[in-house]
Amino acid sequence: GVAPAILKQKIFDRFPGVMIADVFGQTEMTPATTMRLDLSPATLKDRCIGKPFVETRIVDDNNNPLPAGEIGEIIYRSGSIMKGYYNEPDKTAETIQQGWLHSGDLGYFDEDGDLIIKERKKECISSGGEKIFPHEVEEVILEHHAVKDVCVIGIADETWGQTIRAVVLCDENHTLTEQDIIHWCTDKVAGYKKPRSVMFVHDFPVTAVGKVQRGKIRELYGQPTQEQTPTV
Repeated sequence: GVAPAILKQKIFDRFPGVMIADVFGQTEMTPATTMRLDLSPATLKDRCIGKPFVETRIVDDNNNPLPAGEIGEIIYRSGSIMKGYYNEPDKTAETIQQGWLHSGDLGYFDEDGDLIIKERKKECISSGGEKIFPHEVEEVILEHHAVKDVCVIGIADETWGQTIRAVVLCDENHTLTEQDIIHWCTDKVAGYKKPRSVMFVHDFPVTAVGKVQRGKIRELYGQPTQEQTPTV
């Protein structure tokens, strides 16, 4: 994942004088595709992973290159691209097209040539024709002092296509209600990005390396008419 600027700021506040190094990549490509160094809070850019080491493009859904500032899928070309997924030729053909590896990440190049990550393509939520990146809502909710962690997911809706649900893990010393979270977001995000429902849990399903399993959260808490359920 990508460390947001708010998290890096907390690191600088806690450990003055440190240097923060962001190294970004994926198994299918190479151990690292970009790197960024931040020496102080003055250099922070939200969700910025620096400049690529390898040939990198931002493309639209038809694989047309996009100019700086426009969001699209990040694709890479390098001699270190994997040969393919074991015994999965269809998935390999979908991921590697004309020598370019399609990362599944959405992002853009800013005016300085730095790569900014927005979201995993499959995690993007579409509501009423508007695209919503879960991290934008999550970072707002995480600013609440009583929230320990949050995962925002899309819920199927007949009218809007999808609506926003926040799955919230509260700090052990605090209790919140659904309206507390919705009210907190009211003046901080656009109306269409505001959660329409909130569920509270005691824990998140995570991988062996501690990464939140969004797919599992959608499976557990993603039903449109779902009431509060036992936590994982």
